[in-house]
Amino acid sequence: FGGQAGASSCIENYLGFPTGISGQALAGRAYVQAQKFGVEMIIPETVANLRCEHYPFAIELSDGRSVTALSVVIASGARYRRPNIPNLESFEGRGVWYWASPVEARLCRNEEVALVGGGNSAGQAAVFLSRYAKKVWMLVRGSSLSETMSQYLIDRIAATANIE
Repeated sequence: FGGQAGASSCIENYLGFPTGISGQALAGRAYVQAQKFGVEMIIPETVANLRCEHYPFAIELSDGRSVTALSVVIASGARYRRPNIPNLESFEGRGVWYWASPVEARLCRNEEVALVGGGNSAGQAAVFLSRYAKKVWMLVRGSSLSETMSQYLIDRIAATANIE
């Protein structure tokens, strides 16, 4: 629930939450607010066809039902840019993760952690894991963090002694 943002331990650059909010809490608030305005959500559901030639739109579901809507939000999910490492899939969920939740943080307690990425999600994960891990090594494909990361995160990383 909440997609990639829902897995984030702390989102700090969202308007109205100056101290940050977890992705799960933000997704939950969005869900409740949408219900307040009469939105009906079907999570998850497979869409077989989207018909846009008439208004309202017609959404044909894989189970044969059809739903009409004035607006359609397509949340097709995230695709992680996986490094080209032989047998990487065999370690996913067993030492290799694509998020940093409290579960992964406990597994990393007092360990050295390698974090691949240089965007805001990677920066948030590095700062979060630094509270648990002995050392967080950031492996960044670009030439600098400023190409892909918000300055507030760059400053926080620079001020954290155990992030390299």
